[in-house]
Amino acid sequence: MSAPKVRLGIIGNGDAAAMVLEDAVSSEHFEFVGAVDVDPRARARFENRFHKPAYASVDELLAAGGLDGVYIATPTKLHEQQTIACLEAGVNVLVEKPISTSLEAAERMIATAKAKGLTLMVCHKRSVDRSILSMYKIIESGELGRVRAVHRWHYTDWFYRPRGLDERNPETGGVVLRQGAHEYDVIRLLAGTPALALRGTTGDFDAARHGEGFYASWIDHADGVMATSIYGGYGHFLTDEFTKGMGDGKKVGAAREILETTASTPELEAELKRVEADTIAPSPSSGVYGFTLVNCEGGDLRPSPRGGAFVYSDRGRREVTVEGIDGTAIIVEEFYRAIADSWKVLHDGEWGLACLEQCLAIRESGESGALVALTRQGVVDQRAAREIIGDHQVRSVES
Repeated sequence: MSAPKVRLGIIGNGDAAAMVLEDAVSSEHFEFVGAVDVDPRARARFENRFHKPAYASVDELLAAGGLDGVYIATPTKLHEQQTIACLEAGVNVLVEKPISTSLEAAERMIATAKAKGLTLMVCHKRSVDRSILSMYKIIESGELGRVRAVHRWHYTDWFYRPRGLDERNPETGGVVLRQGAHEYDVIRLLAGTPALALRGTTGDFDAARHGEGFYASWIDHADGVMATSIYGGYGHFLTDEFTKGMGDGKKVGAAREILETTASTPELEAELKRVEADTIAPSPSSGVYGFTLVNCEGGDLRPSPRGGAFVYSDRGRREVTVEGIDGTAIIVEEFYRAIADSWKVLHDGEWGLACLEQCLAIRESGESGALVALTRQGVVDQRAAREIIGDHQVRSVES
């Protein structure tokens, strides 16, 4: 007999939901019950594809009933209210990163899930990209000894892609919340020990487009492990050149030029982004996302252009990869197993809280100039990590 499907609702059917939605369809573990979106076009897109109702409010979806879980992919400022409403209704929640805009809101979400005995999971998918999984498996094998440092450097054109007010406003977005949530997710898995303190700063580098387009941070971890995380979204140097090779130099600055010719206000940018969600296929969840360098006692690790990892040791350099699902496909599987098989999830509310605390510490440190103590980091649940990554076998990649 086939396993029963989890009855799933989608709250926010825009571009942010695309990868998770596609992997949920491919997994065949879910039955889609309904969706919520304030945009009639997004509701129509869901109804036309799944032949299920789409609503304008979360209350309508919950009132219709028949839900085991929901995936929430709405603006971050709505996460707390929507998550708690679903948990109070007895529905398990997978919510997009970052978990919320404040630590207090995240803690209320976590407390509600615990009180109800339900799963609260955060869609921190970058820690399970194929290249990161490849590095994790080498670290776990002990081949290179203990991890001593993890570096995440990521330069993109993020700041010059169409952005609504919520995404550019540091209260609800900016690169710290929107992108730092990914970066600390990766570091948390690979470092393996809790972060203790952070020193950081943010940058506003373009007088013609004010906002938070850059951050840099240094993080001290337990057991003497250190980490750096730097993100720049101004579209000049791109870290793809570290992994995928030198791209077309004529494309440098292209995002800025396109934005200048297509939108002039945040409202128009938000509309342009909604149109893109209707017409552009989702990007694959696997591949190389930014640049990661892990320093171990007996060697180093970094991503390879093919989505695996290069291993550097006294024996030379070799390329490896892992076999199995990755990215949002793992997140979808993890959420399904939590509901169907009572798995202890890795990317739980506490994981989301830990990543959010580091994001917010960047701004606090930048304003005060001081080192900020981190108090909500917890310990990485290696048993849960092995459960979702354990059957991924490492294989060598032929040159």
